Parts: sequence; C-alpha cells; structure tokens
Amino acid sequence: MTWLAAAGLLLYLAGIGLLAHAWQAGIQRHPDIQRYADLNPTGVSLWLAIVTVAWPAFLTYALITHLTRRSPR
Repeated sequence: MTWLAAAGLLLYLAGIGLLAHAWQAGIQRHPDIQRYADLNPTGVSLWLAIVTVAWPAFLTYALITHLTRRSPR
C-alpha cells in the first residue's frame, strides 16, 4: 500500500507542476490573465488553491464515469 501512496503523491505533484506550467503559458498567451491577477490577487490565489486540491477528485470522477459507460451492462 505504501507504493500506491507514493505513486499517488508523485502524480499529485506532477499535476501541480503541470498546473504551474499551464499558468505561465496562459499568462504569456493572454495578458488579460496577468491584469486580472494584479486586480484581484486573492481571488486568483483562491482559484488556484481550489484547482490544486480538486484536480485529483475530478480526474477520479472522470475515470470512473468513463469506465462505467464503457462496461457492458
């Protein structure tokens, strides 16, 4: 079970890294994101915190939904 927890932690950290990379790319492509972050830093920080915490649950839900739709009844 320890290896499963370690794999989950590594996937979680990889997702956070991917989110940080996507955030930087988004700011470079869309300067309005940076302007919004300057105007409302608390809102952007809360949004990023929610996304950071919620992405594993969303992926799990999407995977389970996909697998249940594919399985024969």
